[in-house]
This record gives sequence, C-alpha cells and structure tokens, in this order.
Amino acid sequence: MFSLLLLIGLCVGYYYLHKYYPRETKEQIYFGIFVTASIVLIYLFNFEEGLIHTLFKNIYDIQKKPLYDLSIFKDTQGEKDDITNQFNSMILQNQGSRCAKCNNFILPKDSKYMSLQYKIPLNQGGSHDHSNLMGVCPNCNTVFY
Repeated sequence: MFSLLLLIGLCVGYYYLHKYYPRETKEQIYFGIFVTASIVLIYLFNFEEGLIHTLFKNIYDIQKKPLYDLSIFKDTQGEKDDITNQFNSMILQNQGSRCAKCNNFILPKDSKYMSLQYKIPLNQGGSHDHSNLMGVCPNCNTVFY
C-alpha cells in the first residue's frame, strides 16, 4: 500500500512541477511509461505472489545449472549403441569431446559421424593401440592431394 501512495505522491508532485515548469513531450511520455510499469509491478507483487515466486525460483534454478549442460544433446531415440559407437564415444571422451585437429567441439550424438585416424601413422612406426587413435570431425577428415 505504501508503494501505491508513494506513486500517487510522485504523480502529484510531477503535476505541480509540470504546471510551474513545463516539460517536453518526450519527458511526459517517459514518465507515463514509468508510472504504467510501476503500477504493473505493484499489481504483480501484491496480487500475483505465486507467479512472481515461480518466476524467481525458475531464474534461480537456471543460474545453478552449469554453463554447458550436454545432457539435452544425448540421443534418446532408442537406437542401439553398437561397439563402434561406444568405442568412438570413449575416444571422444578421452580427448575432451573435441576434434584432435581443429579443436572444435563434437557433441556426443555426433560421435557416429566422427572418423578415427592414427596420431602416428602405421607406416611411420605407430602402434595398433587405442592410445594411438584420435577422433576427427567430418570437416577435418577431408584428404588433400
């Protein structure tokens, strides 16, 4: 109630100020917008407490989530993960979900498009071990001749 009385007092003060010291139309429009926004906020905070509580609770919950929440990108279409996709996912996790060449982020659901390459090619003495493999995104997989 005090905020409503304060707003009425502010409007009366502005009326007498404008009566003796005329204001530009632009300032009057801004004051009208301020009064309208104030009335809406007073209404919401006094009569719609549940809405305001839910709104601020949702904002608080959003602020607690990590910046990069990758759980929404998981494949939930019921596809069977075969051994190849599991192996690709393991390699991708080992290198921080990034392409080994360009360092771009690769989403877990896109691991099936990723290709594997040897860090040290076999003809240069590389081993046939999973530690010698690196995941490369489709853009970096192109071969230049």
